[in-house]
Amino acid sequence: MNGTLPENLPITSIQTKSFVGGIEKSFLYDSIAKSAKREDQVDYVQRQAHKIQQKPQEGGGKLRFVLTDKELATINRILDSNFVSIEIVRHKFFSGTWATNILFQNENSFCEYNSGSGEFLVATIVREIEKASNNSIVLIDEPEVSLHPRAQYKLIEYFLDAIKRKHIQMIATTHSEHIVEMLPKEAIICLRKNENKTFVQQNVIPELAFAEIGSPVWNSKRIIVEDDMAQSIVKRVLEEEELEPMVSVEFYPGGCSNLKKYTILTYARTSIKNQYIIFDGDQYMEKVPNFDLILEKDKTLSFYRECFQQVVGIRSSTMDWGLDANPEEGRLNEEQEIEQISTYLNFYRTNVCFLPKVIPEDIVYDEDEDDYEDEEDDEDDEEECYATTCPECEEEIFFDDSVLEDGKVECPNCGATLEFDPADLVEDEEEKDD
Repeated sequence: MNGTLPENLPITSIQTKSFVGGIEKSFLYDSIAKSAKREDQVDYVQRQAHKIQQKPQEGGGKLRFVLTDKELATINRILDSNFVSIEIVRHKFFSGTWATNILFQNENSFCEYNSGSGEFLVATIVREIEKASNNSIVLIDEPEVSLHPRAQYKLIEYFLDAIKRKHIQMIATTHSEHIVEMLPKEAIICLRKNENKTFVQQNVIPELAFAEIGSPVWNSKRIIVEDDMAQSIVKRVLEEEELEPMVSVEFYPGGCSNLKKYTILTYARTSIKNQYIIFDGDQYMEKVPNFDLILEKDKTLSFYRECFQQVVGIRSSTMDWGLDANPEEGRLNEEQEIEQISTYLNFYRTNVCFLPKVIPEDIVYDEDEDDYEDEEDDEDDEEECYATTCPECEEEIFFDDSVLEDGKVECPNCGATLEFDPADLVEDEEEKDD
């Protein structure tokens, strides 16, 4: 499209908050709602409701749309349901105004009034998207309404399929972390309001997007370091990368020994994936091997113990694995110990990192030295400047090395030409040094 939209581009707008079933509409908005007696309202709807399922397909102020097998399969997949038929019925049976009911059939037949609003929402969304023209734009407002997380995930999977299959551009607004976390940062746009202005931020990772709108960051990450110096360094890096809102940095007293023996052990056992440990560079030993590449016959207890010591730097026997055994009586549970060490090392591989220097102070001092060297380089790069006094007007004249090659310079004040021998300048400089 060359950055421009073609004329008369089809646009489908799906306003989920406006999806109201016919029965709800009659009670909430139509003239029947003006009745003072609730029993009169109920009696009226019951008398009129049976007309919804009457045939023919069209006529009598009624339109019926039977969803296709493909649409039906999509809805069943999103909702984890087993409907055999879904019909959308537009009618004027309530107060003479148009309303919509959806008839679902499995072992029973019922409308959205007898089920959750999620079924009504998904059926309507799928119907509208499938009706949309290929190569068009679909706008949808908060598709997560009334849907549990699992259904939200599957709904997004359907959206992605429809985008590729129909070549549509879909733009959705949402406050659901379950939807946003399934999207690449290139697909996320965060609208941030500051005073009376709205700012558009593109390429935003999900966690940062929700931090920007003031929502608690779900699945927030935490980094644990050995000391306060490492804490300051890591925080500064997070600030530079604009990641501070989604990551906290803490240090635990006790140093690396406590982290290795207790903290990492706890996190590994509980399958916590959002906690990270950054050790000083002097704690690095060896990489954790990929156990999937190790032959099963080689995965012995002695193998895992040796790996543990080579990677972590301490003996596995110093760890409280909590095994169902009594080593003091010679009873061992090798399978449990292998499982515990393997779980520990797998966490170590993915969630443990190391600073690039032996100690955090080396990082700070190296940065200072680099700054000093840069300043020296800048000074060295500056060209030397010379000065002399014009004998005619007695004004001081400044010039650089390029003038020395010509052996003369013109006074910018009076225009007099001054000639000199570069050798004389060298001799003068040597005399000054003496």
